[in-house]
Amino acid sequence: MRDYRHFLFFTERVESDRLYLDPAETRHAVAVLRRAKGDPLLATDGQGTVYECRVESIVKKQLTGLIVGRTVVPRHSCSLHMLVGLPERAAFEKLITDLTALGVERITPLVCRHCQGGWWERDADGERLSERFRGKMVVALKQSLYPYLPRLDPPLLFENIGSAISGSFLVADPEGAPVAEALNMHPPAAGYACFVGPPGGFAPEEQTSLKALGATSLRLAPTRLTTELAAVVACSEIIGTRQTHTAFPTFPGSAA
Repeated sequence: MRDYRHFLFFTERVESDRLYLDPAETRHAVAVLRRAKGDPLLATDGQGTVYECRVESIVKKQLTGLIVGRTVVPRHSCSLHMLVGLPERAAFEKLITDLTALGVERITPLVCRHCQGGWWERDADGERLSERFRGKMVVALKQSLYPYLPRLDPPLLFENIGSAISGSFLVADPEGAPVAEALNMHPPAAGYACFVGPPGGFAPEEQTSLKALGATSLRLAPTRLTTELAAVVACSEIIGTRQTHTAFPTFPGSAA
């Protein structure tokens, strides 16, 4: 049996001394990882708590775990809000998956002049789309072993960005300063907001608005990056530069 600490399950149903996995998570636990009654497993609620459990029962596609321990994993010390011009749907799904794995705190898709947001507007079932995105983020959370699910906002019109930002204000720009230099223009902050343009970049009037708000430009690479890659590189560089301690969790329990 593989070390159970390599796998993290997700649940939204936690009671005082038990938690319950939904059918999809139960199927993964039973059919793929061969969990059986009495076996240990780890699960999270996406809010920073990791629960150490023993499988109590598996009935009607629902695994019940008896909670035997709890570990609260602290967030890493760099709070980051990424605001990204909407690319095509596949690119957006890749973006939110990777940002979740890196530990971003909040993601806001932006409706800009050059964004590719038509697919979002065309989807007749916004709730179904949101659930799909949430599922992608949950998978990334589990893979990364970082038990925090980011906040994913609905699309925001660019002209309303002023109400959405706080902390130090950054924007990805091929003509900006290197990341470390750009960050040194700000004292260590409680949080950062970083803007990344859509495919085609920010329109001239949008660039003017960002400058008027006091954004610091940062250069991510010597080459032109896609929107989704630029967002991931920016997130990694900012968190990697500004976090002051390692938050990779040490989970409880012994190998099994």
